[in-house]
Amino acid sequence: MNEAKKLTLQMSIFFMIVFVVLSTIIIKEKSNIIFLPKIESTLNNYIEKNYKGLELDKSKIIYKNNQYKIKLMNKTNNNLYFYIKYSNKKITDTYQKDYIEGQSLIKHLNKKIEKTILEKTNNKYKVTINNTYNNFSNQVKEKLLTEENIESLKIYTLEIEFSTTWDTTSILNKITETINNLEDNSIFPKNFTIIINDISDITKSVKINNLTKNNDLNLIINDIINNKETSILSENKITYEYLN
Repeated sequence: MNEAKKLTLQMSIFFMIVFVVLSTIIIKEKSNIIFLPKIESTLNNYIEKNYKGLELDKSKIIYKNNQYKIKLMNKTNNNLYFYIKYSNKKITDTYQKDYIEGQSLIKHLNKKIEKTILEKTNNKYKVTINNTYNNFSNQVKEKLLTEENIESLKIYTLEIEFSTTWDTTSILNKITETINNLEDNSIFPKNFTIIINDISDITKSVKINNLTKNNDLNLIINDIINNKETSILSENKITYEYLN
């Protein structure tokens, strides 16, 4: 076989492969469109059967990665939502985690509180709501849905990191100054995680968990920087670890 015939054969095979691939893609897309009304009806029946009492907004059905998916959102706050998924003739949903426990809303609120605190104090902090939505009272749930002044609700841990000289007075003054500044801006975390770095030695650092303003901070800080395990720490459920 001469080179010209060989090249022609190779080109023919190449175009045939491209044609088959494109045809497969088109057929698959067409079949998804054809089956969409049936899938939509199946999902709507599932919603009617399982979530009839809920007032929910619905998104359009999305098809991706061989899976049909629809998003259902709380009418008061669309950041509280869950997904219903259809794949291989099976329906699954994220109702318990995303909607009942509020995982979708909690993630959003963590970021929202962080942004609000940054705007108010010009300092960046990490926020973690450690509870699930279903474990809050109805009054708090209502506040979370309206997202009204949620930075003032004592429902989250605020993580703070700073550097200072390694003595009780300096550390205590820094903590007190930080907390007072937050409170002056109507920011009231439930508790604090504080990472303290020695200003003269960057490898010397301690992380304190579950600290609150009401603790006897002077004794607590003194015990921690001297690496003592005392009753006042256990009584207040405070833990710490040296980093690096």
